[in-house]
Amino acid sequence: TLYLSDSFSLGHGQGCLECTCEVININRGHNKELLDKCHRLWEYSEFVSETEANIKKGMSREEAIQAAIEHCIEQDILADILKTEKSEVLHMIFLTEYDEKKHLQHTFEEGRIEGIKEELADGNFNTGASEKFISIFESGGLSLASVKNICSEEFVQNIQKIMDTITTVTNGTVVTEFAPSLVRGQGYYTGTIFEVEAEGYSGAVAGGGRYDNLIGKFLNEDIPAVGFSIGFERIFEILMENNLEVPGQKKLIAVFYDSENYAAALSYAEELRKDYKVSVIARPKKFGKFLNKLEQQGFSGFAVYGQEDGVKLFS
Repeated sequence: TLYLSDSFSLGHGQGCLECTCEVININRGHNKELLDKCHRLWEYSEFVSETEANIKKGMSREEAIQAAIEHCIEQDILADILKTEKSEVLHMIFLTEYDEKKHLQHTFEEGRIEGIKEELADGNFNTGASEKFISIFESGGLSLASVKNICSEEFVQNIQKIMDTITTVTNGTVVTEFAPSLVRGQGYYTGTIFEVEAEGYSGAVAGGGRYDNLIGKFLNEDIPAVGFSIGFERIFEILMENNLEVPGQKKLIAVFYDSENYAAALSYAEELRKDYKVSVIARPKKFGKFLNKLEQQGFSGFAVYGQEDGVKLFS
């Protein structure tokens, strides 16, 4: 849910007028009930998902859109529009890619500058310092270079050194961006703060910063430190969407036992754990159907304690 008040200096829920907008995820695999009720919306969702899938395969944006158009025409998805307006669709989507960061920056600049001026005036801040602070927003620049006039040269050099070091160590595979409007809620940060994003996904997957005083509260000794936390569920979701397989991971199998040989089956399972990940399961009555269910759940095979044929793999 988006709130109009979030775009202004008073913040969320403040002011005499509020406007809310509920954002519904219509990407493939989400809000199926809604998409089932609106076929055209489902078609649009499929077209966008196909385009994104092509980009993840390494295609350029233009190539991805072209391939998605051809695929959707073949599958009779938006075919009535794509057949007759193919070039217009390509041109429109290619040239109007939504840039969330630019949009948020524009919203910040448009809706908050006047409010910031008022708050600084009401807070009796130094007029010269306030004018310098406002100038970096009014100039349209939120870059590291734009804050040189209000911060010390040492600060700018330190931030630049951090960014350059990340680029060097990662051989340019990790892109850094200075974001002076970034705020993290914890009050114990004493220096640089940061967030981590995954390419192709909106929102942060991790975040943290420098804190010089936090550890000292427990040890009575100031120890400079940097820490961060990760959004485990978000990272797991991204890994699953990309069908990640852990290199060298042991195959998961089941060892079935009957009630009279449970203890021996546990010992047998322990031996197999040298080569497999093992779950010990009571042998069901409908064995064949249960094996099909195991395979669907990601198991690679099974063994029945007491049978001499050992581990059987599904494929």
